Amino acid sequence: MYFFFFLFAIVGVFSAIMVITRTNVMHAALFLLLTFACVGATYVLLRAEVIAAVQVLIYAGAVMVLFIFAILLVNIPRAVRLRQWNRQTSLAVAIAGLTGLWMIIATTQSFQTSALPAGAADQPLGTPKAIGQLLFSESSVCRVLASVDNL
Repeated sequence: MYFFFFLFAIVGVFSAIMVITRTNVMHAALFLLLTFACVGATYVLLRAEVIAAVQVLIYAGAVMVLFIFAILLVNIPRAVRLRQWNRQTSLAVAIAGLTGLWMIIATTQSFQTSALPAGAADQPLGTPKAIGQLLFSESSVCRVLASVDNL
């Protein structure tokens, strides 16, 4: 399982980098589709099948159709002639690197302090039954969050 997780993670990060470095927008859109597919596959590995289905149907399906439709409507030869880099590029790269470093440090620190209760690893997390039990239990916070998400 770790092999596939790291495979999808590495391919997803690589394709995300390719999205922002490609000059051809159609190639960037196809790499974005690959990124969405890798995120959906990662959700399946984490036993969150509902979120994986939403990821694939909404993002990889509908959003990519809108992106490709917008790409076809944009005047690409004019956009290619415009200057793509400016003086703030190095500052943006430095801030992005520091933000990534901060996220790595924060994630490793949070995983060192948290521990799952006994038997929690065997419980399903993202199955439709588990989500339904959580939504229709006595916890009203989940229902409020689900309704806000639908807005």
